Amino acid sequence: MNRIKIMIITTTCLLMFTGQALAALEWTLDQTIPLTTGALDVAESPDGKRLYVLTGEGTILVLDPSGRVETIIPGPFNANRLQINRDGSKLFLAGEGQKSLQVISLAERVEIDLTGSPFKGGAAAAVAVVVFSDFQ
Repeated sequence: MNRIKIMIITTTCLLMFTGQALAALEWTLDQTIPLTTGALDVAESPDGKRLYVLTGEGTILVLDPSGRVETIIPGPFNANRLQINRDGSKLFLAGEGQKSLQVISLAERVEIDLTGSPFKGGAAAAVAVVVFSDFQ
């Protein structure tokens, strides 16, 4: 019985006097991306393929995973925060004290490789589309 009391008292004292253990956070700086102007806010696309950076000039830089500028969405947007929706199709811009929310629709443009595809004429030939509306 005395052994059990001694074990309980010892365990209690160890827990009380050792303090709480703090977990350490390990981190490393993966990349520093140089920008031409200051960043106000950043949002990452849900698939991780793009990074949207709202600049102090009111433009949005679209960066690829390597940090290269893929495109610039020209502004000026009167905002200091941006957020992207879950499917990555809309970008929301808000400004402090603003009574409006700006919504930008995003769409992926895919280039199709036509190498080896059959076609007639030169690659730079003019194309005319004719619509027959009275066809029966």
